[in-house]
Amino acid sequence: MNIKSCVDRVQTIRGYLANPQLRQGERETLRSLLHEAEGELENTIMYQDYIRQEAQEMRAEMRRGEE
Repeated sequence: MNIKSCVDRVQTIRGYLANPQLRQGERETLRSLLHEAEGELENTIMYQDYIRQEAQEMRAEMRRGEE
């Protein structure tokens, strides 16, 4: 999943949680889903940072090989 999709999911769930008419069970389910979505967002950001770092290192190695 990309970062934008993760952010959209988190914001959507937060919007649902803002509804004062939710029953307790619904609120608990949404909180659980929000926790899961926030974790997925964090993991996606960390993974993309890792991929970016790997790509930078590969480019640096290629440049050294060309010299």
